[in-house]
Amino acid sequence: MNQLVIITHAVFIGLTPLIPIPVIDDLVKSIFYRRLIQELASTYRLSLRKDEIEALSEELSLGCFQGCLLGLVEQFLRRLLLKLSFVLEWRRSIDLVTRTYYVGYLIDYAFQRGWYAPGDVAQAVRLRVAIDQACDSINMTLVKRIIKTSFDRSSQLVRGTVRQMTDNLQGITFQRSRAWLRRWTPEQSQVAQVEEEVSQVLEQKSPHAQASLGDLIARLQSSLADLPKEHFDTLHHRLEAALEQPGSD
Repeated sequence: MNQLVIITHAVFIGLTPLIPIPVIDDLVKSIFYRRLIQELASTYRLSLRKDEIEALSEELSLGCFQGCLLGLVEQFLRRLLLKLSFVLEWRRSIDLVTRTYYVGYLIDYAFQRGWYAPGDVAQAVRLRVAIDQACDSINMTLVKRIIKTSFDRSSQLVRGTVRQMTDNLQGITFQRSRAWLRRWTPEQSQVAQVEEEVSQVLEQKSPHAQASLGDLIARLQSSLADLPKEHFDTLHHRLEAALEQPGSD
């Protein structure tokens, strides 16, 4: 299993609720999620198309970034107010790391078992639905407790990393976010351009951020490795059962 890849990306995805820039936080999350899928696939020499990666990524119905740009000022203000409550976002961050870990684990397991053959986006959707069903039926308390303990112990480090990420993204987002609010919704080309700019910044800065979070990631890797094997056996069975349900073929 690609534990280090899964844990590292789960941590980065989990940081995104703490980024105090509504809309951009979801864009960063979608970028890291796609990278998680790509890296897991590459370890099994699976070549996935863009639509397959999107289908295996989080929040299919929202269309990730564009789903957050419906032009609803009320939604933007609600998100902004939530950003001001760091305690609530910290809890959301821990929940997101936990959920992402399970999703990444099951995607990796499905790839390892040969349960996914590239080239069929409908199959990618079925796998993602089955993974969500398996996650919804499992008790995540054990993993969540480990993640919460590790994050609480490294709170200053996490905050510092988030501040650095925010500073790196601030220059890109400020002018564009003002323009988007004036126009209600950006054009497709504008969305693609901003996504590319943000992706480039993350590509450049992620290695430094990963090094900064090295102790946290290593602690999580060690603690999660000590969890009972039976917990993950149950998870495997739940995924297999979900894939065997009618309509999953």
